[in-house]
Amino acid sequence: MADDLLELIIQPALEKFDFRVVRADKIASAGLITAEILELVQSAELCIIDLTGHNANVFYECGRRHENARPFIQLIKRGEKLPFDVAGIRTIHYDLTNPRTVYETQQEVRRYVEAVTQSESGSLQTGVSVASLAEAIDRLERKMDRLAATRSAMTQASDFVQRDAKADPFSRLRKTRASTSRALMTALINGNLDQASEHLADLRERQGLTHSVVSFAALLGSYGEDTARAILFEALDNWPLEEKTTDGEIRTSRHEIIQALAQFYISRDEETEGLARLETLLEKESSNPDISREDRASCVNKIQMLAYATNNMELALKWALKAIELNPDEPAFHYNISLIYESRNLLDLADTAISGILPADLLQTKPEYLEQAYDVYIKRGKTEEADRVMKALEELDSARAQYKKFFGVDHEDTD
Repeated sequence: MADDLLELIIQPALEKFDFRVVRADKIASAGLITAEILELVQSAELCIIDLTGHNANVFYECGRRHENARPFIQLIKRGEKLPFDVAGIRTIHYDLTNPRTVYETQQEVRRYVEAVTQSESGSLQTGVSVASLAEAIDRLERKMDRLAATRSAMTQASDFVQRDAKADPFSRLRKTRASTSRALMTALINGNLDQASEHLADLRERQGLTHSVVSFAALLGSYGEDTARAILFEALDNWPLEEKTTDGEIRTSRHEIIQALAQFYISRDEETEGLARLETLLEKESSNPDISREDRASCVNKIQMLAYATNNMELALKWALKAIELNPDEPAFHYNISLIYESRNLLDLADTAISGILPADLLQTKPEYLEQAYDVYIKRGKTEEADRVMKALEELDSARAQYKKFFGVDHEDTD
């Protein structure tokens, strides 16, 4: 298992970086933790910690790494439960039996390492400045698999922290709120979702059900946190919020709350429940004349995503078509409907949908669009077109291209 993890995930993820990979279990003798191991654990530029099997030595080494606040990545085999003392730390769950998740885990590890190597301090620990907070949050968004919040929510949350930090220094209440807000965002940057949830609960208690609190809940809810879900449903039950805001302050829209809840269920792999609880709410917002067509399209796209994940392709197709009707200029919606058509073996329609959003210069599009085009072209026997998009994919994301060529045609998640 350790060899497979190293060869299938860790080494491919680190190949573009100048790291020398050393395995602690190859140094240890008779299961002992030697001084050499502890020196490596505490001095290495990066530690990747596999918590699978709950090995006591590994947990001791993990604690020694934590104490020096240097970068680390925690991994655990999917299906195993994290012990209480490390459950609040962001951990990547892997599955070596599934080629798709193997590739996704490679990418998640790689994005984290890129964030570490690109940060000024060389780590993602505490002490970030307010000025660099938005950039750090954006790195966090890219790091989180399937669990990312929307960019607008990130920006709102970051802006709130910056405004709060400039609050009246003579107002103890506002200083307390600002401190709690910054602590919440720092916890998010460190990937400590449990701690962020605690700060969110504290902020809710101090401020009440304000637009600011709900905005934070929308951000954290997108990562699948129960505290945030409770606040978001509370906000819906008490809508409209009574709080009066001034110009420039955050205001949360009802449709943003519902979309954040949809993302909560997606991140938790609880799409069946999400669809049951949110379809009617999202459908209502999709015909709300007070919000833009783009926002209405985003609402129906969330229904499509929930339906697609539950394999309800008829419902997914219905709302995918509606999303395109409301916002035909959004490429992601055409990509989504191509996936749906492909799943129903409507390859000509899948081809039309994905080909229609590919630019003349294929290097100017997203790798996932090229992957979808490749899948469809291969299934339709369009070898030349498939070769053309594969060449572009190799330039944009060589690891992704290698995965595609090695494992072949498969299905993606919708956006």
